Amino acid sequence: MVKSANNLKNMMAATIPRQHGAWFSLFACFMLGLIVAYQVNFKSFLLLISVVAGFLLRYSLSETIKAPRKFSFFVIPILFYFVILAVAGLPLLFYYNLIILIPLGVLPAVSVLSYFYFEKIGKANSLGSEIMGMLGIAAVSPASYYAASGKFTAAAAGIWIVSALFFLCSVFIVRYLVRGRLWHKKMSEYIKSISSPFAFCLFSVVIVYLLGRFTNILPRYAFISLVPSLFILIGLSIAKKRSSIRRIGLISTANVIIFVILSAVSFL
Repeated sequence: MVKSANNLKNMMAATIPRQHGAWFSLFACFMLGLIVAYQVNFKSFLLLISVVAGFLLRYSLSETIKAPRKFSFFVIPILFYFVILAVAGLPLLFYYNLIILIPLGVLPAVSVLSYFYFEKIGKANSLGSEIMGMLGIAAVSPASYYAASGKFTAAAAGIWIVSALFFLCSVFIVRYLVRGRLWHKKMSEYIKSISSPFAFCLFSVVIVYLLGRFTNILPRYAFISLVPSLFILIGLSIAKKRSSIRRIGLISTANVIIFVILSAVSFL
């Protein structure tokens, strides 16, 4: 009996991904939606359970794709997370009538399916895979806002836009820093290496500024939440010493926190 309990415990523990960045981004998006909605309720709690269960389900399924022989090991966690997802998610749709969660869930679903594809072809860590993953995570922001407030407004669309652009910038920045395409002796080599991530982040800032300036989708100063990414990118790229993975992770975490704070302030 004790052995069976230990086996089950080990089985469930093996289905929890050690992707700290993804976990933190997931909860950051969820918190941003709640802060902008300026309320927390039972619907928010159900959505959080659904999001976490869906994330764990995706990981368990991806592990079976990498090693089909492990399916028997993951079958119980897969069924467990699926049931939790259904128990928490269905009341949101049919009891609380939050039907817009269905289209909001399309992008995360596409993100999951694309991840399975990239996993199958051995490119789970490719740029395309990471971009799709972050787009799926960013959709948690409007879903959280919608579940808490019960309505889908311009604010929900706005935090979706800034979240998606911010986390896409993060993908480019982290990949740039981790791959070590830095510290060139020649200025021309440095400019060439940093051009793509810097251009994308700057483009994101400009887009958010224009949307905030000329539309009602974003607050006028929402673009400020994306600006710190530019300074972090430039600051780390001209450092005299290479940044360790741990240091990059800590700085990225701080950047996410700053983003949530600045975004929340601009929307409130």
